[in-house]
Amino acid sequence: MTPNQFGTEEKLFTEFRSGNRIAGNYLFSQLFNPLVSYAMQNGCVPATARKVTVKALNTFRFEYVLCKAESINEAQNHLKEKIMLLLEDIPSTEVAKKEQAQGSKKKRRKKLVVEKFDYQRFYDQLKDMGEKIYEKRISLGISQEMCAKQVDINIKVLIDIEQGKGVRFQDFRWIFKFFGYCPLEKPDTPSEKILHYRYVHGLNQESFGNLFNVSTPAVSGWEKYGNVPGAVLSFLADNPIPYFIDGMLVNV
Repeated sequence: MTPNQFGTEEKLFTEFRSGNRIAGNYLFSQLFNPLVSYAMQNGCVPATARKVTVKALNTFRFEYVLCKAESINEAQNHLKEKIMLLLEDIPSTEVAKKEQAQGSKKKRRKKLVVEKFDYQRFYDQLKDMGEKIYEKRISLGISQEMCAKQVDINIKVLIDIEQGKGVRFQDFRWIFKFFGYCPLEKPDTPSEKILHYRYVHGLNQESFGNLFNVSTPAVSGWEKYGNVPGAVLSFLADNPIPYFIDGMLVNV
């Protein structure tokens, strides 16, 4: 499939290697489902197939400079080799037996069973925030001092973040203000939406729970395991957050 916004696959991979995140997101979206199917064809249950695929893609994300792929098919073949190596550590027959034995139980609890939220994905994005802020600041042609004044923070905070020393919870509100949108990847689950909403608005779990008269452990459970109440889902839908997706601002 040739992506229209990049013209050719060669251009797509060139942009990807240069650090274009839109190209990276598009590429991963084209790779994910075929690789999950490949893992399932080799004995994985769906949940395990997704986890293995995500692990392989994350490895590809950090090693893309070393990868010589020039097409999506070539990238898929490269990743299939990684998936097969990962599958060697998974006792597929035992997994299959366990799934069969628990099949009826899973059917009864289908609406309640969810995969544990991947906090690592979120924190990996925070690690890249300093680079994003630097690139945005340079594109605007402003100094660190000007940027710090614009968002009303101590310049040392900005310097530390750009040097990769991490983003604190209380920093995210001014980061959101600086970009004009949430600079994280679009949330895929209600758990991620809650976490993003809290960070953008500077709310800890207790403060967010107060909006719904629930305890801090209840909010923690929503973020870790899903099962988010309908009232919370409606609240998030009524209070969307802007994200920069495929070159456009989109409320999610």
